[in-house]
Amino acid sequence: MFRFLGVRFLEGLVAVFLASIVVFVLARSTGNPAVLMLPLTATRAAVEAMSRRLGTDRPLAEQYARFVARAAVGDFGHSIRYRLPVLELVGQRLPASFTLAGLAMVAAGVLAAGLGLASALSRSRLTDGLLRAIGILGISVPSFWLSIVLIWVFGVHFKVLPTSGSGGLRYMILPATALSLYVMGGMARLLRSNLSEVLQSPYIRAAHARGLSTRTIIVRHVMRNALAPVLAFAGVQFPLLISSAVVVETVFAWPGLGRLAFEAVVARDFPVIQGVTLVGSALVVCTSLVADMLHAMADPRVTARLLRG
Repeated sequence: MFRFLGVRFLEGLVAVFLASIVVFVLARSTGNPAVLMLPLTATRAAVEAMSRRLGTDRPLAEQYARFVARAAVGDFGHSIRYRLPVLELVGQRLPASFTLAGLAMVAAGVLAAGLGLASALSRSRLTDGLLRAIGILGISVPSFWLSIVLIWVFGVHFKVLPTSGSGGLRYMILPATALSLYVMGGMARLLRSNLSEVLQSPYIRAAHARGLSTRTIIVRHVMRNALAPVLAFAGVQFPLLISSAVVVETVFAWPGLGRLAFEAVVARDFPVIQGVTLVGSALVVCTSLVADMLHAMADPRVTARLLRG
């Protein structure tokens, strides 16, 4: 298992390295941030002086080498817009994103478990159709459109939920709902498929023959084996919820990492863009490793394959 996790960790480092190259080049392709920081009447000499101060006048390879050298010791530079260390800004915004993504994942998991279990047990066309419809909606409906619809229905028409800002649970319901639909559809379909396969297994029929109740069989045998792939799926999706929540956090004015990334892109704040991207990539790598471990713990067959490898 340790060899497998070591290989996955090295693969994750390579992925983070490649992500740093891509975001570094793309961020600088948008133009010089010195132009945005100075008034429209600024002279060319003033722009060149600001570029030298920011270090954007140097060759691209040299800029990247300096960035990697500093990032290796945890220094992602200072924000051009906020004049604060990038890691400090990320640390301020990350808890809000974690909270929102966590609530979205819990809501998606609960609803997916109910839909998947109901569909697998009933085996009716109605529940299967409902499950497929939710899955298709989750994948196809744009998050910004769903966010606007939720705001109009629950914030403008019925006026029962706040539509922007941060606070208690009421402020998180709408953005968490907008985030959870995509994950819920995928989890429900995956769980339904796994449950159907497990329910047809010989040991489940043997458990019924021993006189065990349906509830006991589902809780002790069916769900444990069917949830293993779902845990791996959720482990990969959780950091993606954090890093891909740019639109949802911007629409609902949620002070998270996604909104920080949007503000950084608009202001051409290169250090913040790079810091947010690398933190998001590192989260994906770490949670993928944790998901692999949970999958192995939940399914002894996976552990056996890892030990043989």
